[in-house]
Amino acid sequence: MSIILRKTPPWWYRQNVAHRLVAGLLRPASALYGQVAKWNYLHRAPYCSGLPVVCVGNFTAGGAGKTPTVITLIHILQEMGEKPVVLTRGYGGKVSGLHQVRLEDKARDVGDEPLLLAAYTPVVISADRAAGARAIEQGEGTVIIMDDGFQNNSLAKDLSLVVVDGAAGIGNGLVMPSGPLRASTEFQMGLADALVMNGDGVGGKAVAELARRQTVPTLQASLEVDKEQAEWLRGKKVIAFTGIGRPDKFYQTLKDCGATVLDSVDFSDHHNFTHDEAAKLLEKASQTDGTYLVTTQKDAVRLVGGKGALQWLRYEAEVVGVTLKFGEADTLKKMLSDMLRKKCPS
Repeated sequence: MSIILRKTPPWWYRQNVAHRLVAGLLRPASALYGQVAKWNYLHRAPYCSGLPVVCVGNFTAGGAGKTPTVITLIHILQEMGEKPVVLTRGYGGKVSGLHQVRLEDKARDVGDEPLLLAAYTPVVISADRAAGARAIEQGEGTVIIMDDGFQNNSLAKDLSLVVVDGAAGIGNGLVMPSGPLRASTEFQMGLADALVMNGDGVGGKAVAELARRQTVPTLQASLEVDKEQAEWLRGKKVIAFTGIGRPDKFYQTLKDCGATVLDSVDFSDHHNFTHDEAAKLLEKASQTDGTYLVTTQKDAVRLVGGKGALQWLRYEAEVVGVTLKFGEADTLKKMLSDMLRKKCPS
């Protein structure tokens, strides 16, 4: 049972009378969704891989910073001498069954996140996580990073890291469709080994307090723009466009770097751009001298291989990349070292 939403419903994170009313009316559906999610998890016997499995997930639907977290884990594990392989279901792509992502693949076929991650390490797409793990075991990989799938119990996990947006937290704290949660907070917190708090904010502090009560450690982290790119953005006039879960976070990052955001254009999460949309963005930028188009890495990979206006937009748009930095990097490395020594029970 799943709910697929490309746009975040306004009542998930806003709390006026109308939004509370809508959330309240949806409570019966939320109760059913939460119970089914819990039942599916508890009544499935997971496959136990011969390789260590670290899962990067979140409590909610929508963007929290999983992809930057996965990239940072890839780098850390590689520095530790490991050969990580990412296992993902390839959300937003058309590929079905097992598929090893190639750099020449198109985002519309394999999904934007798998294609972005494939630049750093091998990536295997498989909606059947157990089948994906078995395929990875046949190769040279030494550790599996499961991108998303925290609520999926088909594959046993040795370490579960849950990414939380420090500003947004868990919204109104309700289960879908009343709120953004994929299951009740208490149930999900009990499955987590640690939280990765991406940024600061009141919402994140509330989640960290819930984690403290259930003795789940919290690792503080933050997204940082490359120094040279941050310096380039300072004082620039930009038109930003993106199709990600939380676009406001990207726009705030640009402002924090000193850019003046003249306009912002939102698309649905994982949106595949059309020729007309690309042409309109190029036209919008051309109307003001000294204005630059900027977008995210995930959006940029969806433009690769396009023709005409799509190709020109990819050439014109400045890609602003971010890196997730951990405040407690040594703590994370110890968690990973302990995980690598674990073996699933037979």
